[in-house]
Amino acid sequence: MKNMIKIILCMVSFLVVTGTVDAQMRIGLKMEHETVLQYETIRAFVTIYNDSKKTLVIDKEYGDLRLVPFLLDSNNEPESIINKNPICHELRVKAGQKEVILVDISKWYDFSRMGRYSLEIQGLWKDVKFTSNIVSINVVGGFEVSSVDKNLSGYTDKVRHYGLRYWNRGTSEHLFLRVDEPANRMNYGVYDLGKVIRFFKPILKIDADDNVKVIHQVGKDCYKKTVFSSTPIGVTFVDQSYHLESGAPYPYVKNLEVE
Repeated sequence: MKNMIKIILCMVSFLVVTGTVDAQMRIGLKMEHETVLQYETIRAFVTIYNDSKKTLVIDKEYGDLRLVPFLLDSNNEPESIINKNPICHELRVKAGQKEVILVDISKWYDFSRMGRYSLEIQGLWKDVKFTSNIVSINVVGGFEVSSVDKNLSGYTDKVRHYGLRYWNRGTSEHLFLRVDEPANRMNYGVYDLGKVIRFFKPILKIDADDNVKVIHQVGKDCYKKTVFSSTPIGVTFVDQSYHLESGAPYPYVKNLEVE
């Protein structure tokens, strides 16, 4: 009987300690966009609440908190993680306060397969495991409206596919540029070009210097021109400007609500 009482007391003590530690630490999770295009960067806002009386520390040399993402596929099977590092290397959360960090989740998991995923953040604090709320991520292909296939200058084996796709984002449709190298099974990114009005078919051109120019309508009599540079190692943003249909600069950019 005494042994039974000791076991029960130990169980109660464990529950009290666990509950107390959990109550001192909370974590919130919110996706930047719940629906993303295939190969688009996937970012999440991670909020760390410190309800304790001491500063919570994440540090390269010393720290009492480690955070890692955990992902399930549509069949509730764990996805293979590709990066074993924690999502944050240095952070201080003062007692009774919170901190928000923006995390690129696609650095930890491969989202190239379309479908729905479930994500949570798992943490270890003072030898106690805790988890965030669970959020959904829906990876879609989008609808291609225009495309150009072109050899990268100076390379006969690098044929790049430049495609414009659209998809709903929030309350409006957005236009995206996606760049692939199909023969090498390479993707060079998906870029959100902002709100699009599809009365005007977007223009996509790649010049002899591998500059990528996209023109699409974003408002009444207003067109956005976006320029990228396509190089052997990737695609980089160059410039963005607003114009009238004639090509002249748009005169009311400050008052234009286009995003």
